[in-house]
Amino acid sequence: GYVQAWDWLARCQEKNGDSQGAQASLQEAVKISPINVRRQARLGDLAMNNGDKVQAERAYSRAVKVGKHSVYRSPESYLKLTDILVGKLDGSQGLAGKVIESKALGAMDELRTLYKSDAKIGLHSRLLDHKVHSLQGHQHEAEKAILRAYDLCTNDKEGALPGALKEQLLVSLEAMGRNDMVNTVVAAMQQEESTHNTQAIALYDKGDLLGALEVLKSAVVDKPRSFSICLNTAQVAIHQMIKNGVDDELLELAQGALDRSSSLPEDDRRHKLHQDLCGRLEKLKQRSKGG
Repeated sequence: GYVQAWDWLARCQEKNGDSQGAQASLQEAVKISPINVRRQARLGDLAMNNGDKVQAERAYSRAVKVGKHSVYRSPESYLKLTDILVGKLDGSQGLAGKVIESKALGAMDELRTLYKSDAKIGLHSRLLDHKVHSLQGHQHEAEKAILRAYDLCTNDKEGALPGALKEQLLVSLEAMGRNDMVNTVVAAMQQEESTHNTQAIALYDKGDLLGALEVLKSAVVDKPRSFSICLNTAQVAIHQMIKNGVDDELLELAQGALDRSSSLPEDDRRHKLHQDLCGRLEKLKQRSKGG
């Protein structure tokens, strides 16, 4: 019961905005009971939010170690720990750098072993492998990690992998000069759909423009290069401005969506819609300048 009192106190402190106090309370709790996986992970999150990376690394490391065979283990602890370790590398630390490198790569190897069938974890971990090898000057190993990440993306036929991770992959492929691979990934991303898109269309059909916009903003984050999502986002944002007046945020949202869908082939049935939306957006911009 005594350790739960620290947990309760930490929750109250966090609710009241005292994150430093909440961290201190959880640190007392883990002294009493260091093998609680979720408590260690929570302490890591609090410490990171407080800018205490030393404590965060210690807590995530403990969560990974004691959670390996626990039903409460979380891949997030592995990923957050490795992010911290990557932030400590600069390629010039000698033996100390080797120790950090080994710990980071070991965490990702273990994570992939525990979650073999999870493509998202596979992609995220390979991208972190790439960062570690790049910072340590292991160019060949860094490229191998990116090629493995690329393979995972090309097998993502349902578009289930997060767009943010794919964008990270694209940056690395561009740096490697692999424009062929960039084009392959981008082409697949442009055809992706999202459940958010379906929800937004339903709201739009009901006349709920603001509701549709909020859902589409999430869809754009999830699938930033999807032609369908970009066109729908631009269309709803423009409709909202025609109805309620020009808004700088919506102008930027619509322009970004149209920019990302500007490579639509002319023989695509949506090409005309894209052109029409560009024209309507330009008129709104002129109206904004005139007003």
